[in-house]
Amino acid sequence: MEIRTTGGLSLELPALSFPDWETQPLLPLPSLSERRRSLRRAVRSQMEIEASILESCRSPNVQHWIMVKARLGYDTFWKHMNYLLVRGLMDEKSEGSRTLYQTSSKGLELLEKLSAFDPAIRSF
Repeated sequence: MEIRTTGGLSLELPALSFPDWETQPLLPLPSLSERRRSLRRAVRSQMEIEASILESCRSPNVQHWIMVKARLGYDTFWKHMNYLLVRGLMDEKSEGSRTLYQTSSKGLELLEKLSAFDPAIRSF
């Protein structure tokens, strides 16, 4: 195969051939249910979700960043955040129009106990 460039040069390229292309068997594709199963998220326990919120709030953060760091949706976030706020494990601070959340000393104490119990908690 010959290719001409705009400068008048020509390049000679070898022809591409695929001798076994037509004889190769096709690989089976996974079924739709198998693909959905492989895309499913791991189910986390209530304790793991709350520990991920506490861990992501070691320094003051707004709601959005806590949700991102803890990998939570809006409804799940508020369900667990309200639980943590009512029990005094989280502190809520207002800075102008922003509301910041930070793990309280009681929450840090619980987080340390949880991480001693299960080292995987620190990986959130």
